Amino acid sequence: MEGQMCDVERRLIYNTVRELRPEVVVECGTWMGGGSTLAVARALQDNKLGKLHTFETDLGFYASALLGYVQEQAVLLPFITFHLDDFLTHRNMANADMAILDGPEDMYYTNACLDILGVGDVNTIILHDWKEGKCAEASHHLGLHGYILVTELDTLTGMALWQR
Repeated sequence: MEGQMCDVERRLIYNTVRELRPEVVVECGTWMGGGSTLAVARALQDNKLGKLHTFETDLGFYASALLGYVQEQAVLLPFITFHLDDFLTHRNMANADMAILDGPEDMYYTNACLDILGVGDVNTIILHDWKEGKCAEASHHLGLHGYILVTELDTLTGMALWQR
């Protein structure tokens, strides 16, 4: 199953989910489902607890990811709900325990996601493409909501783990 993250990024996500044991994880950006989606789903399965709500706006990526799980990872389906929808339209997702953002290459979209999550109950946020322009103002937005930077991976596009 295709995914955009490198092994160290997937391990950070997997280990964080295993350690924190979130009941609800939200993800902005499913793509083909083999990156963060797969890491979270495997950790939830190993925890025997939790649900991932993953959001994708592109019909082709959504269909490919869903089909991939049906055909190759069906054992993980009880731990995932796929949404063909814009993450920003689901403000109730701010009540999740953990969030992973790897959405559009758009700084304003990322900031809007962070503002929604920051006023909710989300205590852990992982941002993929940390070095990219879409995360240029993320530190400021996260700081406004009381998050602190816990881990930063110096991978090709970067990844950052923030908690409060």
